Amino acid sequence: MRVSLRPCDRRWTAGWAPLLAAAVYVALAAAVMALARVYDTSCVLCPFKQLTGLPCATCGTPRMALAFLTFHFADAWRLNPMLASALLIGAGCLALRYLGGRRVVIESSAPARWATVALLAVVVMANWVYLIVAGR
Repeated sequence: MRVSLRPCDRRWTAGWAPLLAAAVYVALAAAVMALARVYDTSCVLCPFKQLTGLPCATCGTPRMALAFLTFHFADAWRLNPMLASALLIGAGCLALRYLGGRRVVIESSAPARWATVALLAVVVMANWVYLIVAGR
């Protein structure tokens, strides 16, 4: 498996990308904060948790998103480490692409792709165990 950074077109990002990113951020923050007011964060909205009493692998996502959007990154990671890490990695890739003019390219063979899928399954299971042990 080989990860590389390759140049990409930056013309679109010259003027509109920062404004669009700010607009998307404000819209997401407003939507998540409105939902947080509508729904009591202590109530159980997850059907899996209602049926089994256990958190699902993505439990805490709305609270994690609210913490992430309000710049409480440690709280976001504590609520759901897998998805908070994915958000930070995704934000980093977008910043590289639109601010740095580079895109992340991953080249791998078929066995390496299967190993990656297996590793992601282990990460999801580890995150789920963490959520169960932490009592989310």
